[in-house]
Amino acid sequence: MAGENTLSSVVGTPASPVAGLTLIEQYLEKKYLAEREFNTPLVQSSYFSKLNLPKMAGQYIKFTRRNKMRLPEVAKESTDPLSASILSYEQINAPIEFINDYVSISVMAQLTSWIDLAKDAKELTFEAIRRYMNRAVQASFLMGRVKPGYRNAAGATVGDATNPHFWNEAEATVTLYGQSFTFQTAPSYFGNSRAAFIDLQADDFVTMQLFRNARVRLKNAGARPYPDGKFVAVLSDSMRADLEMDDEYFQMAIRNQKGQEGLFKGEIVDYAGIHWVAEDEPWVLERGGDGVALAPSGDVHVSQLFGQDSFGTMRLGGADAARPTFKAQDVSKTGNTMTIGYLVPTQQLILQPDWCANIIAPVREPGANNS
Repeated sequence: MAGENTLSSVVGTPASPVAGLTLIEQYLEKKYLAEREFNTPLVQSSYFSKLNLPKMAGQYIKFTRRNKMRLPEVAKESTDPLSASILSYEQINAPIEFINDYVSISVMAQLTSWIDLAKDAKELTFEAIRRYMNRAVQASFLMGRVKPGYRNAAGATVGDATNPHFWNEAEATVTLYGQSFTFQTAPSYFGNSRAAFIDLQADDFVTMQLFRNARVRLKNAGARPYPDGKFVAVLSDSMRADLEMDDEYFQMAIRNQKGQEGLFKGEIVDYAGIHWVAEDEPWVLERGGDGVALAPSGDVHVSQLFGQDSFGTMRLGGADAARPTFKAQDVSKTGNTMTIGYLVPTQQLILQPDWCANIIAPVREPGANNS
């Protein structure tokens, strides 16, 4: 029809009445698309011991554990034992450390953008802290303590003394506050019962027997199970898939668990005296490497198996590091830029190495989709 107004014929812009398609508009959907969620099981309060350093009381805590006494001997008439039983103790010194970060936001953007930048910054910060603490627990199992990484002004690490990479190097003994501290590690057990990480072959996949053997070792060492009598294994989906191939009963247990309320968030199933819990960001190693440095493209995954009170998280004054108090302030002369930052105290450490273990093995499918 002559003179019909269509989407492609009605024109006009502020600059020119004959340019631009007036009827063509973009609709902005203000609800975010689905994004990846991270389960951080090792920082669930159900798992770790809560260790509290009171405020203004020092920079580190000394913990004391009693050692067991010897067993008695059969008495002889009118004769005391030739030696006295000795009381002995083990002590652990644990320092508090701080983690921090900030976000810089243009005030103009915050006041005019349809996105609430400050709200998103806070929500994503909570997640980032939980992920960091989960990594720190993984590192404590494997290294005792990891050497901190630092970014340069461009936000990158270069691997030198000033800006070392994150999660790359063990630093189990460190000097802080003028004192030397040594962090303990958990024992490691390797696929196909290999003696050391360097011996692992590409097909030394994890088996249920490897987990059973490690669970028995924990129990033989006096590890305390959780209140329902089970230990906990945190593992990746790649390692879980290998266990399903190895043990058809494990696969059936998962299939037959119908909507059961898990004792812990992310729990997959109870089987073989173990709570099996999913890990979204496993510690990944590369065969041929040093056996500790995080290598996202590697083919070896690390699972953590542990009993109650085997590791802990330190807090200062009872404050939860995963829920920091934010500091928001203007940082420019005119108030054009604001920052939202935090500085929170925390520490993750192994308390009883005999009560926990690393299970380390190559996986059949280490890769992510579309990578």
